[in-house]
This record gives sequence, structure tokens and C-alpha cells, in this order.
Amino acid sequence: MDGRIRKTIAEHLLLSPDDHLLVAVSGGPDSVALLHWLHAHQDALKVRLSCAHFNHGLRGEESDEDERYVARLSNMLNIPFYSAKVNLKKELEQGGAGLQELARDYRYRFLEERAKHIAANKIALAHHQDDQVETILMRFLRGTGSTGMIGMPYRRRLTEHIWVIRPFLDIPKEEILQYVKLHQLDVRIDSSNLKTDYTRNRIRIELIPELEKFNPNLRSSIISLSRMIKEDEVYLQEQAEGLFSRIVQIKNEHEVRFPLSSWLEIPLSLQRRIIKLICNYLLKNEEEVSYLHIEAIRSLFSQDAPKHWDLPFGIKVTARYGEAIFARKRVEEKQQGFLYTFSPPASIWIPECNLRFNCSVTTERDQEEDSAIAYFDYDRISHQLMLRSRREGDRIELLRLGGHKKVKDIFIDAKIPKENRDRIPLFFAGDQLLWIPGIRKSALGAYDHKTRRFLRCQIEKIENGAEE
Repeated sequence: MDGRIRKTIAEHLLLSPDDHLLVAVSGGPDSVALLHWLHAHQDALKVRLSCAHFNHGLRGEESDEDERYVARLSNMLNIPFYSAKVNLKKELEQGGAGLQELARDYRYRFLEERAKHIAANKIALAHHQDDQVETILMRFLRGTGSTGMIGMPYRRRLTEHIWVIRPFLDIPKEEILQYVKLHQLDVRIDSSNLKTDYTRNRIRIELIPELEKFNPNLRSSIISLSRMIKEDEVYLQEQAEGLFSRIVQIKNEHEVRFPLSSWLEIPLSLQRRIIKLICNYLLKNEEEVSYLHIEAIRSLFSQDAPKHWDLPFGIKVTARYGEAIFARKRVEEKQQGFLYTFSPPASIWIPECNLRFNCSVTTERDQEEDSAIAYFDYDRISHQLMLRSRREGDRIELLRLGGHKKVKDIFIDAKIPKENRDRIPLFFAGDQLLWIPGIRKSALGAYDHKTRRFLRCQIEKIENGAEE
């Protein structure tokens, strides 16, 4: 496995010295193995690692425990950790996009934004060979052309400066599970993966075992077919990209436009590839556009009267007045949460707040406490330190008065505008909220005359709203 991962990285130019990788980790065996392998080889590869986890909020406490687990794992490996949480159930109740589309949109948007914040130039995903087989079969069943039979690419450009890479794409799931067992990695199991509610799960649980009765080498046969098709597609894709760059008039993250007069001069096989190219550009994901939809769009472009077509994954295609328009339906922007784990001494820049948090362990209090400086007894608190945005139900232990109070009520009392509350960092030691910088200090972790080691914490505003 180790040798094949290195071969994949070298053959497909996935990594270069000084790359900064943001590794997407769900907590399951695949992504945990990827993070562990990259951590074990980061010195040899000469790369830097950060870890990202997106909490979809679909499985309640189980989802939250996944997030906490990945945070603990990152802290143990001394890898910077970043997370965000969105309650997709509430989003779905408002109508619009489907669950899979919504989850993908939020997840990729979070990974892209986080990579930009920390200047990571690669986002590493843990898709493996079995995922590739499932993807190809799923596309075949839905109706696909030759490009769909290639499956997921080893690498693709997400933005001008960020690439998505898949170092495990040549590794079977079984070998990943063996790696997890060999290294005694504690992993989380997503219970939803065992249900047959989704097409991909049914393909994995029901269809593939049935097809393997006819061909025990089904997986390797599909992978071989995929590689043969790819050799032809590389040339055709280059031709499509060249034509697309020549005819496009407007191209941004929400919209692509070009004149239909130029479109009609393009060969049929390249027209189909350009449609897929545009959709994947707008979605920032390898979404397979079915033959049915491609032909519907081509038919649309051949008509004189204004017409439009809604693709199932959030793109509206319009033909009007001699112009073709591909427009991405926008998901409402929301303030995403943040979470940073660390060990002292540390200096954490929090771009969401334009703040820097500094902490160190000292043997004495060298300054008086104020709204920007706080001290705690380091030996009385958990050493799993973190800064994060507020969450529903957060409470703080009160000094002198006893009892506790909701963070929400403290913000109301302090007259903090509602739109600013998600940008205020909360300082935790384990599950205990110790400090709301500038607003309230907890009774927990208090120092006294017996204290031998102080945890000194300071918050400071970053001038001009940016750093690094």
C-alpha cells in the first residue's frame, strides 16, 4: 500500500515540496488513514498539513461526536484543526436543493474558503478505488458518455491556486481497513453508510456483490476500462477546453456565457464535453451530467425562441437572443462556525474575527487581568485547549454569584449585535468554557495561592482586518 500511494503521487504529480495540504477528515476509516499516512510521511514528502472537518448536523449527537473525535485526533498529531457546522435539516425544510446537492455545496465551499484562509494549495480527499468503481457504476446506471466512465480524477483544479487531490485512488478499501487495524487507529463509523436510502449505498451493498457472482474480477475490470477510456479522453478534453476558452465571453464562479453562433460551429462530440466542462467548473465538483440532460441542452441551443432547462444539481441553462447562459443557483451565504485546537505556547490568528489569541504557561502573573488578558490555573484545567464560535446551549460558570448562564443571554446583556455574535471566540479547556474574551471569565480553572503554573491568555485585535 505504501509503495502504491507513493507511485500514485509521483505518477499523477499530486504533491510537490513545500505544499500545504488541507486534509478533509470525516472521522471514518478512509480519511483517518489518509491523515495518519500523510502525517507519517510529511517530512519525507516535505509538505505541511492542516485538517478540516465539516459537520452536516444530520445525525445529531453522532455528528457532533465525529467532530470532537477529529479535533482530538488532530490535536494528538499536532496538526491545526478547522471545522464548520451547518444544520442541513433546517436548510432542507426551506425547500430548494436536495440533500446531496446541499451537503456537497456547503462542504466544498467550506474547504475552499478554509484553504484560502490558511494559504493551503492542495485539498486532500480520501476517495479510494472502491469509491471509483461505485462512481463509475452509478454514472453508467444514470446514463453517461465516455467521460463519465473515467470516474473521479486524481487531481483537478478547484481555483487558480488550489488543487483537489486523491492520493488513495489506487488503493482498495480492504487495504485501507487493514492499515487502520495495523496501526490501531480508532475511527468513527457513519451509521448512514449502512442504509440503502441512497443510490451509492445500494450499489455498494446490493449491486456490486451480485455482479461479482458473474465476474469475480469486476472491480479490476471496471478500473481497467476506465483507464483505457481516459487515454482517448485526454486528447478530446484538451480540444474541448481550447474551443471553450475561445468562445466564452463571461466566466465567473456563478455564471458562464457564450454566443450561440460560435457554438453551432463546434463538432458534436466536443459540444457534449464542453457542457460537462462548464457544469463541473460552476459546481467545483465532478458532477456527472447525463446524456439526457446534455441532449436537452443541445436541443435548447438549436431553438430560436428563449428557453431554459434546470439541471438537477443546481444549474439553470438558458438560451435567449443568440446567447447561451449557464447560471449556478446560489446558496444563501451564512456565517460558518470555526474551531481551532492548540497547545501552549501558541499564537492563533482567527481570521473570522480579525483577532489573534496568544497563550503561554508561566510561573507567575506578570500583568493584571483586564478585558484582554486572563489567567487560569494550568494544573486545574483540561489541556485540550480550543477556540471556537458559539453553539446552541453554550453556558459559562459564573464567578462569585455561583451557577451558570447561557452565552446567548450574556451577549444580550452586553448588547452585542446579533450579526456579530458568531464572530466572538469562546475559549474552552475540554468541555469547559473558561473565557469569553472581553466579556466574561468563568469560575472554572481559577487560580489561588497554591497555583504553581499559570496559563496566561491574551486577545488582540489585528489592525487593518488582515494578517499573513
